[in-house]
Amino acid sequence: MDTSNLSQRLSLDALNEYEALGFGMFIHYSMNTFQGMEHPMEHAPASTFAPKNVDCAQWARVAKEAGMNYAVLTAKHDTGFCLWHSKYTDYHVGNSPWERDVVQDYAEAFRAEGLKPGIYYCAWDNHHRQGSAMPANVWDDTHFDYDNLWASEGYMEFVWNQCTELCTTYGDWVEFWLDIPVILPQHFRRKLYDHLTTLQPKMLFVANNGMPPKPGLRLGYCWPTDVYPIEQAVPPLWGHEPLMSAYQEKHYIPMESCDTTGKWWFNVKEDQPKSDEELLGTYLLNRTRGANVLLNVGPHRDGHMESQYVEALQRLRANLDRLGVT
Repeated sequence: MDTSNLSQRLSLDALNEYEALGFGMFIHYSMNTFQGMEHPMEHAPASTFAPKNVDCAQWARVAKEAGMNYAVLTAKHDTGFCLWHSKYTDYHVGNSPWERDVVQDYAEAFRAEGLKPGIYYCAWDNHHRQGSAMPANVWDDTHFDYDNLWASEGYMEFVWNQCTELCTTYGDWVEFWLDIPVILPQHFRRKLYDHLTTLQPKMLFVANNGMPPKPGLRLGYCWPTDVYPIEQAVPPLWGHEPLMSAYQEKHYIPMESCDTTGKWWFNVKEDQPKSDEELLGTYLLNRTRGANVLLNVGPHRDGHMESQYVEALQRLRANLDRLGVT
């Protein structure tokens, strides 16, 4: 593998360290959980977010026992509700019945278990649109046109300020995960990338590539990115080739596959974990083909991870141990 003449911010050693982490936990928890659907379009007041106990320490224990090394929490998803005390909106957890800063509790709990926390921020925001053109009411590639999504100057300033908050308040993140990046114009994404990675030079910036109908890194959709994320998919049969070309420059870009333990990202009533065979297959296909696995568990609205998901992860760990797989 010729790794000479690479055009990238992070060293090859730093990227290999990220690849060595291997297995992480995605945590989808937000207003969506309390509205009972993946992509609610109706606005819900902050008072709707009313867990009994957001048990971040339990989340971290579950991740560690499953053999995970890092995690990513949805600080703001498409409802626009913020799990931290943002000074740029009143639509945040501090104005909910829970009040505690979930991002702070999450970061502390995972670091206490020796795990590396990462953070997720969604560019799709149904609450703070500020004149922007967000996705249509149905989350389906056949129902809206990516080319007609755009962000207003006011919204871009809002994103800039909130992302700066997240990268200056809670210590180091292993990765900053930007979802639906296409809403933000590429010139702004470039500036945001430079800004956030100046604040946190060791952090990987991950712009979601989404679920394209054909494989491949969609540069217009997600560039710049330090990682090639694939969503509910596996690398090709021949494995991920990390040496990639982007705008006539050669980069080493690790792959991360995000997938769900159940059917849905957020905790939805009557959802159940996938079979042991399917979870094991998802892990093995991704790891043997060169991708990190970011496996999602959506905590219950009460704030804990339910026993059926905890036990599914424990069985996955047992199956991997039996096979001698790390």
